[in-house]
Amino acid sequence: MRAFAIVPVRRLSACKSRLSPMLSQGERAELCKAMLMDVLDALLKAEGLEGAFVVSPDAEALSIAKSAGAEPIREDEEAGVDRAAALAIKRCAELGAAALIIPSDVPLIEPRDVESMVRLASGGRAVVLAPSLRMDGTNALLMNPAGVIPTRYGSDSFKLHLAEASSRGIRAAIYASHRVMLDVDLPEDAAELARAPGSTRSQRMLRSVLGQ
Repeated sequence: MRAFAIVPVRRLSACKSRLSPMLSQGERAELCKAMLMDVLDALLKAEGLEGAFVVSPDAEALSIAKSAGAEPIREDEEAGVDRAAALAIKRCAELGAAALIIPSDVPLIEPRDVESMVRLASGGRAVVLAPSLRMDGTNALLMNPAGVIPTRYGSDSFKLHLAEASSRGIRAAIYASHRVMLDVDLPEDAAELARAPGSTRSQRMLRSVLGQ
């Protein structure tokens, strides 16, 4: 099974506004860059992936992607995750490949997580989903083949993606890993990331800023 990763990235200058009680705008941008690099490290080291696409209207995010070895895809404007992902899903479909959509704010993801999800999706039409810790968002969506279900990012996307698979009779598997389920949206998420075992770029940056 051929597979590529897709990482949609918002404009870095406007990212993670809900972290403003604990981080300045500049610090939030630095955290978003660090998280993107952490995610790309895991994706590009994982066996079973042929490459990764980063979709963004942000020139610096695309530059980070290119430096890391991912293929940048420029959005003309920021139009949401569904529209951003669609640009790369089309590329994956043209290649006859599976598509793994990963947000740029799950910096604890490891190559073994990616490899496990790829194995779960092998053997025919399937989707693999990793929910957020709050069980509302979708922190990983692997579609074999790309576009086998429509993406439904936004409120309750995890339930909506499961429903899309069920309505089409497509096998669905849930990958429950704390590393993938922890996304950084709220101050308590950032604090948990800083406390978690490990020494990713994101963790080092947060620990420095928070004095831990």
